[in-house]
Amino acid sequence: MKPVIGRRRLALAVTVFLILQWSVLYLPHLRTAPSWYGDEGLALTAGLKLAHGVAAHGSFKNTFWNPYAPYQPLYEWIVGTASWISGGDIIGGRLFNAILALALAVLIAFGGRRIMSAMAAFGSAVLFLGFEQSVIHFRWIFTHNLVALGFCITFLALSGRRTRRSGWIAGMGLAIGAMALPLAVYGLAAALAVSWNRPRSWLPIAIPFAIATGASMATGAMLHGWEYVWSDLQATAGFYSHASRENSGGLLTHFWRFFTQDGFHLLALGLTLSALRGRSRCLAAGTLLIAILLLQNRANLTVFYYQAIVITPLLCLGIGAGLSRWIEWASEREILSKPVCRLLKVSPLLLGIAFAIGMVPKSLSGKIPTRIDFWTTQSIPEVEAAATWVNRHTGPHDLVICHQNIAWLLHCRTADYLQSTTWQGIPTWPFRVPLRKDQFLYAPDLSEARFAVVADIDKRWTFAQPGVEEATKEILQGKWPLVWMGEHYAVFQNPASVARTE
Repeated sequence: MKPVIGRRRLALAVTVFLILQWSVLYLPHLRTAPSWYGDEGLALTAGLKLAHGVAAHGSFKNTFWNPYAPYQPLYEWIVGTASWISGGDIIGGRLFNAILALALAVLIAFGGRRIMSAMAAFGSAVLFLGFEQSVIHFRWIFTHNLVALGFCITFLALSGRRTRRSGWIAGMGLAIGAMALPLAVYGLAAALAVSWNRPRSWLPIAIPFAIATGASMATGAMLHGWEYVWSDLQATAGFYSHASRENSGGLLTHFWRFFTQDGFHLLALGLTLSALRGRSRCLAAGTLLIAILLLQNRANLTVFYYQAIVITPLLCLGIGAGLSRWIEWASEREILSKPVCRLLKVSPLLLGIAFAIGMVPKSLSGKIPTRIDFWTTQSIPEVEAAATWVNRHTGPHDLVICHQNIAWLLHCRTADYLQSTTWQGIPTWPFRVPLRKDQFLYAPDLSEARFAVVADIDKRWTFAQPGVEEATKEILQGKWPLVWMGEHYAVFQNPASVARTE
């Protein structure tokens, strides 16, 4: 009985430690640090609409498969509901994503024992929570965060001793990922590849993923009709096919650049390769295969890291598993002394604590710099002030053309400049083929808008997209009077509008 009690106390101590670490690194200033990013606005606005029973991306029908933002219904609904509970604020969606980081840490600490020692698994969990990119990206609203949890479940289930349930648990992990983003298909491909010699596990791995994907399509069809689902699937296939052709080639260069970006990734690569033998081989092989699939047509993951966050927990597990493998090998040959081996066993824990200590001042101060700060909201108070002004001068049925970084704060109909451009029949990103008029819930017609808000991200990114300048020339040529202005945001009034300003 005593050993059982001891194990329970130890498990409780591990859990409490992880919760305390998570609380310090992920909760302070969660609403504003790091600053708001455009993809967050996409997920948040769609999620809030879905929580209220409307499947839409601003002005057009959201089947969950359009290349504009193919975020899946479960993730959108959870984020939207969490934000609705918090009064329609971004803090709800961000808190859900932060909780995903804690769930991953607990999974790594206890599930990791399938392939390494308890100390190495605990160290890997602390390392994951303390790693800078984990803190940054699990404070943001990113579908990739839920995919990361699904992948971690899948490849831990496929590692270590296999049971009849292992394949189904792995499949459930993939289903979780599929309920967030189509990118989860990379995990399916990797899971089947590492299970090539176990044909009986193929169906348990694939069936939950297929059910989740089919349920998403059926949901889109139930809300809008199969015609729109197939249309969006074709558009998405064309979009990614075109993007792959443009960015293909240079896999070795992309791979090398990604894994040599800093010491963490270089260490993770080396130790994950070491973990390709023994109980951890499926996790290590799956990690490397997903990395290859990610990097074969993406050269910018060192800057736009959020897509790579799907393998960050796996890399932390790879560090612990690979190190355990080396220690086991060295101990068998008596190459290293016992004190050195003990130090190596706790090195992931020490590294994680060092990372965490470095992040504590940033978390407590609310100043968490990211590699994409240039594309984030430059002043959150200014966005809120602009939203307050617009809300005072609009009603629920008025149309405002604006970016999602402010759209979720507004109480009227909104559409961004990309939607307004494709409405005019002008090709733009990602609508290489303009959307048909019947794909819209309401017309994002710039000439019918009451106001147009020009944000920092519009000046830095949106207006550089094909066709947008042509579609917004009346605003850019100064034909719309400026009615509100801050350092980074400006509000223009449609001269044809009867909007009353104060």
